[in-house]
Amino acid sequence: MAAPGAASPVARGLALLVAALLAAAALSDRPWLGAEPGLRLVELGVLGVAAALVVTALAAPRWSAGVLSIVLSTALTLVAAELLARPFLSARHRTPFRLDERRLYAPVPGAERDYRRAPSHGGDRITYGFGPEGFRGGPIARPKQAPRVVVYGDSFIQAEYSRDADTFAAQLGRALAASLGGPVEVLNAGVAGYGPDQSLRRMEEELGWLDADLVVVSIYAGNDFGDLVRNKLYRLAPDGTLRDNAYVLDDEIRLRMTLARSEPILRRVLRELAAGLRRRGAPAGAPSDAERAAKVERYLAQVQAEYREFVEAGDDVVRELLSDPYNADVTLLPDSDSARYKLRMMQAVMERMAAVADAQRVPLFFVFVPHAIDVVSHHDSGLVDAAKYPQYRPNGATDALGAIAQRIGRPHLDLFAPFRAHGADALYFDGLDDHWNDAGQALAARLAAEAIVADGLLRAPAATAGTGAGR
Repeated sequence: MAAPGAASPVARGLALLVAALLAAAALSDRPWLGAEPGLRLVELGVLGVAAALVVTALAAPRWSAGVLSIVLSTALTLVAAELLARPFLSARHRTPFRLDERRLYAPVPGAERDYRRAPSHGGDRITYGFGPEGFRGGPIARPKQAPRVVVYGDSFIQAEYSRDADTFAAQLGRALAASLGGPVEVLNAGVAGYGPDQSLRRMEEELGWLDADLVVVSIYAGNDFGDLVRNKLYRLAPDGTLRDNAYVLDDEIRLRMTLARSEPILRRVLRELAAGLRRRGAPAGAPSDAERAAKVERYLAQVQAEYREFVEAGDDVVRELLSDPYNADVTLLPDSDSARYKLRMMQAVMERMAAVADAQRVPLFFVFVPHAIDVVSHHDSGLVDAAKYPQYRPNGATDALGAIAQRIGRPHLDLFAPFRAHGADALYFDGLDDHWNDAGQALAARLAAEAIVADGLLRAPAATAGTGAGR
């Protein structure tokens, strides 16, 4: 007969079983706890709980039932809190992207986003979602209800920092509708972090079924040259054409993307709160000119190292998906080997885009967006030391893209001169955010619509039942 207050064998056995399960979860390299492999703070805490269960079950059996009750009730409370938090916090704290073997990563159909602008940018809350086909907005109408324009690009096009109605795609739809006298549907195919190579692969996958009347490709002169080397999707053949490259995605990248989708929301929220508190304690104020110039030097070192790794060393391992430094080699050292290689690769990608569009008999129009460093009078994201780099021209990157478009015979809009003439300081966010703001997107959309109509790239819509607008 058990002594009063002693735990029954069942309670002791259950405590030991729970301890074993907790230890296995903590020691496993699988992301059971939403953490990276290895013994980190969370895993050590779980191991501590498991050890306490073992000790109380074996050394102090009369306590094992009580400790087990506390552990299980705490676990159930955390699970319930996680399930309750997900509907409200996932859109803000969980990435909307998943791994994609062909494009490295892609939007999760149906994913929702909740973005809050910095206080200096108004602090507005932006909410939107990706439709079932992976475009920002709702489902795509089939059949289409109005002339259809598809806009490909990176974060400048996805524009999670802008409401749906204020994105370049939506404003382009309204400008085209006003000029053509009828509804125009504009699909937002922007994906944050994408390079032109990833947009090319998306075009290859989608243009066959989209039934588009016009394709617009936005290329960010600020970092898209480097994406072609970083992403390692293609290499240049000896004749200068593109050939698919057998890239290998780094295991750490795969793990990070898995965690970004599977990590418990509560854990992610706590981590981001801690990071916010650390930033709050950091010195405030705009960076000095010396600090801004040092950033550009770091960008240059990074993009040159990426070139040496991929081209000179032949390394095919993709180690970064979202790091997009300023194309310092292309702008500061345009005669360097890395700059020349990236220019040739950019032309090959744009030529392939033109071939894909031609195969679908759809016109292709390019929009070239300058980096804030090059077009804004003073931007915190960097400063070029023109005396140190005499070959630097602020419009060098967009001019290079324009020259490529002319060589391959495709219409384009270079935004450098109109942005500079308008006063580019009012067209970009300030601080360390180098994206264009709502006003920048509005001006770009108006200019793009004018060029599209002037070049006859989109016919006036016939009477349809659609409303058009852009998404």
